[in-house]
Amino acid sequence: MYEHVPQSPAATAADALPTWITPEVIEDTLRTWQRYYRKPLTHDDAIEILLNTGNLFRILQGDKHEQLQNRGDDPCKQPQSV
Repeated sequence: MYEHVPQSPAATAADALPTWITPEVIEDTLRTWQRYYRKPLTHDDAIEILLNTGNLFRILQGDKHEQLQNRGDDPCKQPQSV
């Protein structure tokens, strides 16, 4: 259901990454987050940040979707034909 965060550099091969994680997004992530870390961040660190953030958004989105379903306001539900 959720993407697995790579644990080794070998696991971060381009074919194993979601398509939304591009080299440009990795560089942006490094520029954004480096100021908050003492050690230099690697591309693997940036990929881990991106995957974790993506997973967080999916979890939050799933919770919101579930809440709407429980209220009967499921936005994904097709309207009933009359």
